[in-house]
Amino acid sequence: MKRSRLAVATIVATTVLIAAAAVAAAGQGSPGARGPAGHEPHQHGFPAPDRHAGAQSYVPSLFALFGDIPFNGGQVAPRQYRWANDNVLIFVQFDRPRANEARALRYVGISVKGTFCAEAQPGGANSGFTHYHRVTAPSYGQGHGGPPATNTGYWLLRLAVDEFDTPAGRIEPGVDYAFSPTPPPACGANAPRPDFVGPAQHRLSRAEIRQLAAFFPDNPFRGGQTAPRYYRWVNGDVLVWLEFDKPSVKKATALRYIGIAKRGTFCDSDRGHSDFTYFQRLKAPTYAKGRGGKRGESGFWHLALSANSTSPGVARSFQTTAPPACPKG
Repeated sequence: MKRSRLAVATIVATTVLIAAAAVAAAGQGSPGARGPAGHEPHQHGFPAPDRHAGAQSYVPSLFALFGDIPFNGGQVAPRQYRWANDNVLIFVQFDRPRANEARALRYVGISVKGTFCAEAQPGGANSGFTHYHRVTAPSYGQGHGGPPATNTGYWLLRLAVDEFDTPAGRIEPGVDYAFSPTPPPACGANAPRPDFVGPAQHRLSRAEIRQLAAFFPDNPFRGGQTAPRYYRWVNGDVLVWLEFDKPSVKKATALRYIGIAKRGTFCDSDRGHSDFTYFQRLKAPTYAKGRGGKRGESGFWHLALSANSTSPGVARSFQTTAPPACPKG
């Protein structure tokens, strides 16, 4: 028997709320929480790094939370999706594609409706949208790329949340600019626009926004700071976060950003890639006073992906805080 959409949503909501309650019970959801259970104070006031502590507690629930399938034709993607609006999906990808085998989150990202043409690649060749995948294919492996001017597919941008080795080399937190490239052909000035309705396509409802926010209960800041976004530790060094159009989830109607925040210091040499545009101090009396900081101060570097339906991609102007140069040693 097929379940109704309401029944499925109820099951997912229950799963997420149970997971959130478990997190809160473990002390992770309180303002004083500093990452996965078992973390102790570390240098610079940060939690001790334990890359996969508590991973099993959130992996099954995160799989359930990202349950939309935007493909046809029997395709089984190696990542899990959720529609954010009529043009953009957000996704998560683990170290293994099955929920009962996965141990750690590897990537989050966005997938945008698009056309397989160089002229239609979102943001151009250096945007991070490296992979195009068709909506319909007999198998997932046969859905990569496509004939020139195909306009029934998605452009994908993948953001690593951890450090790990792949056949292509070492991956570090940030945009994976080498992810499964499908170089698009030149189509000329009249590349067709995507005009399809994707499988399961819908905008996030207010109930779904509350479901998502419930899964991101961690406050990584100290000193009374209340951030305008929702965080979740996914390993000892990195949080994934969501930001909606309103700071209060009760009033929010749309997802604006998905991103990562990595532990670091307010130094240009510690930022890594310039895609990390924004630094927030670990300790401050208010959130507004925590932006930027003194040279070498501890905090979190933020990288944002816009999930806005009209301007999706790496948000390279997201609350920019230019870091100072710090002496070596």
